[in-house]
Amino acid sequence: MRTLAIIAGKEIRDGLRNRWVAAMTLLLAAFALTLAFLGAAPTGAVKVSPLAVTIVSLSSLTIFLLPLIALLLSYDAIVGEIERGTMALLLAYPVARWQVVLGKFIGHAAILAFATVVGYGCAGAVLELTGGGDAAAWRAFVLLIGTSILLGAVFIAIGYLVSALVRDRAIAGGIAIGVWLLFVLVYDMVLLGVLVADQGRTVTAGMVNWLLLLNPADTFRLFNLAGTPGVSSFSGLAGLADQIHLAPATIASALALWIAVPLAVTIGLFSRRRYDAPPRRPVVADPVRLPRRRAGCCGASAPEDHRRCGRPVLRHGPDRAPRAEGADLRARRSEAALVRLGARCGRVHPAAGNAEERRGDLRHRHGERR
Repeated sequence: MRTLAIIAGKEIRDGLRNRWVAAMTLLLAAFALTLAFLGAAPTGAVKVSPLAVTIVSLSSLTIFLLPLIALLLSYDAIVGEIERGTMALLLAYPVARWQVVLGKFIGHAAILAFATVVGYGCAGAVLELTGGGDAAAWRAFVLLIGTSILLGAVFIAIGYLVSALVRDRAIAGGIAIGVWLLFVLVYDMVLLGVLVADQGRTVTAGMVNWLLLLNPADTFRLFNLAGTPGVSSFSGLAGLADQIHLAPATIASALALWIAVPLAVTIGLFSRRRYDAPPRRPVVADPVRLPRRRAGCCGASAPEDHRRCGRPVLRHGPDRAPRAEGADLRARRSEAALVRLGARCGRVHPAAGNAEERRGDLRHRHGERR
């Protein structure tokens, strides 16, 4: 337990350092307060409990926002540590891999639970000061906060599973967004299309209940919007609530199962794979600082590098025979220096001028001797 607490504390400190905790808390508090003030505005005319209307609004907000926050918090929990090279350092300590996964999960779940309790608690405190609701509505509000934390933990576990399956952080982020779209938007649209096309011939009401449990977002919706008598009449799901034959304990157990299964699969994948430190990229030094080499070496990829450092570059001519450009350059420089030296001494070096000039100079010298 001490190892789990240490790893969870590290994740909480990282969240505080990255300001994830403050950002999530302020975001949830802002949305919750907005829905508490605006969503409960018509309650005075229709004699509806403000807290019940706020619960309906916060349930819809939770289904869309909290899974996205949980996935963004957890999609790089494993693959990100591997890319940064800190996972190899963590595994060098005497700690089991299942402890690493569970410790990280506890830390991220604690961050999300703190943000949810503070954010939604602000809305509840404001409603209590303005004359909130009855005891049944407050029980439903407490269950909303608890199941919101469970829903966030579900998607944290799914994010861990995605992070353990892939080896690239960018791919994990793309898959996480796809998972959010699947469970929040696509699944319900496909299920609705199937029900409309089937017209009740094959898919019965009992099958619909179990099909809804296959989606954690729908499971959360069943528990809060259809499972609570005081809230279902305001949420538009009163008809569905009459057809549900699932106990609240069964729905809560389904959410717990959605947490346990992805975590177990993640621990199995993480325990079987080998996660070493990523290979370091070779450090390429500046060609100017490289030591000079003898003629005939070809250490650079471009001739300009060799011209800067003075080393020769091998080039292949039409006959495929390598020639040292740097050696020719130094030879030409040496010939020019000898020409200048001969001009100072009054002599002409054989390298100066073309062949005709050298032959004319020789004939002139031969005539002077005669």
